[in-house]
Amino acid sequence: MWSGIEKETKNPYREDSVPIIPQLNRIVNAYGKSVGSPTEGWVWPASRGTLPLDFNNLCRRGIMQPLNEAGLTWHGWHAFRRGLASNLSELVVPEDVIQKILRHGDLSTTQRFYRKTRRPAVTEAMNRLSKKVGKRQKMSDSLF
Repeated sequence: MWSGIEKETKNPYREDSVPIIPQLNRIVNAYGKSVGSPTEGWVWPASRGTLPLDFNNLCRRGIMQPLNEAGLTWHGWHAFRRGLASNLSELVVPEDVIQKILRHGDLSTTQRFYRKTRRPAVTEAMNRLSKKVGKRQKMSDSLF
């Protein structure tokens, strides 16, 4: 269900559970208790009616305003997922694991569209290479 439209998932990988970190798990569990610990129905029901919560509305009400007040800009759910992939990559999480977390059927989707390398990481990698080459250069200089 997205934006009030219920349809099949794009692929079978999207049917897998969504892994979350313990901090978010505590928030989800507290929310579940606050709505009576339901055992059926939508995980995130809307406050009125029988549809699930519209995450675009949630974004407008609960995410964009605090971000704007902090001088930050919300770039949408795709950017949110791309940020997750990029941060996991920066933490040296294997690419196939990032693929599974994002529930992509094809690793190339994760690599091409979601995992982005930040410029500081590129600069740091080149600095590390320079140091390594510098050590080897000193060794080779002593040979001549």
